[in-house]
Amino acid sequence: MPPPAPLAHTHSTPSSSSIPSPWCLPQADDPEVVEINEEGGEINEEGGEINATPVSRAEALKLISPGNRLQQSFRVSGCTGAAWFGGIIGDLEPDGRIPVGWDDGDLRLLSPDEVVFLYEKSELRACTTKGGLVQDVVQSVWAAGLCMYTSGEEKFPVGVLMTDALGPDTLAGFSLYHTHIVSTAAVAALLESDGGKRPTRGKHQADKYDRAGYHTFRRGDRLVYIGKDNDTDSIIEGMCYGVLLATYGKKNQQLRLLVSFDNAAQEFSVSSWGSWKRVFTGDDPDLSSSVSVASSAEMDVMKCAWSAARRSFEAKASTIDKLKKLATLGPPSLKELRAAAQAEAARARKAKAKADKEAAETRKAKVKPKPAEAREGGQDIFGVGGGGGGGGE
Repeated sequence: MPPPAPLAHTHSTPSSSSIPSPWCLPQADDPEVVEINEEGGEINEEGGEINATPVSRAEALKLISPGNRLQQSFRVSGCTGAAWFGGIIGDLEPDGRIPVGWDDGDLRLLSPDEVVFLYEKSELRACTTKGGLVQDVVQSVWAAGLCMYTSGEEKFPVGVLMTDALGPDTLAGFSLYHTHIVSTAAVAALLESDGGKRPTRGKHQADKYDRAGYHTFRRGDRLVYIGKDNDTDSIIEGMCYGVLLATYGKKNQQLRLLVSFDNAAQEFSVSSWGSWKRVFTGDDPDLSSSVSVASSAEMDVMKCAWSAARRSFEAKASTIDKLKKLATLGPPSLKELRAAAQAEAARARKAKAKADKEAAETRKAKVKPKPAEAREGGQDIFGVGGGGGGGGE
């Protein structure tokens, strides 16, 4: 099957409350946004508060352990009524807020008070659906973790990692996910912060679509290889099979890797996220609605190829050092193209050497002509009649 339709930001507001978040604020003129007062009570149209029924805070907060899946009722833009969405809880923020990656790829924050409030109103509960849950519909792909931006000891959520019933596989002990959906709002807030805890990296601000190297990649997205530093002019096409994030070492170094399927070589390789770009129209590479995706037949070929190659591929990437080395090699077609380029360069050098030799011989001949050979009769090279029996009058 081709990858699902664009996942990010499907739902808009919870069915009875907005989620205040510096990343995903609802629009101020959204008629469905309902305000919450400081105590967590809903404010009705007349400005009066709806008193919350006492509820066990401990019972509600049991839901928000990192790694737990929950579901929440949201109002959906353009639809009547509310619908349920599933999601996964990430590590708590330093200020106590809870990041949630939703099954449609959205990333939002909840405060503990909001959790209690929504739980009491039966709009938040544990998710027991086998699979993803998007707008009341069970999905084959679901949120399985959060992508974290790392800065020293600090980590900040910037995307949602998705898996399916077949995964995640592992490489060097790290999960290979089906899909990563970047939160463009989260990355923008991260990079635009000045003086806050979220660091600013000026080198990434020149290109608003660079997003510090964090991008959306979905299984089945069509890709084109651009090299580590856009160092290749050759067109190598592939498909995304999965994404991997590896944090290692004392300094929490992070590898963001992409497992891709080389269309020409029909083989898999692992490369950095920055070595590939999705095939898209428009300006924004993370706008999935403009991205070209593989056909069902192409997806079937890739899945069969992975089933056959998985064990050997995992053996080649069994440690972080092996994984890092593999990531420097590029796709299989690149090796073939480089070999062809080297062969062509060798032929060009040989042809040049031959031409240089012939040119040198020509120059030598012009400087010192060869002496004429003696002949019987006829004329010599100066046009004077020869002797030896030529006879004269």
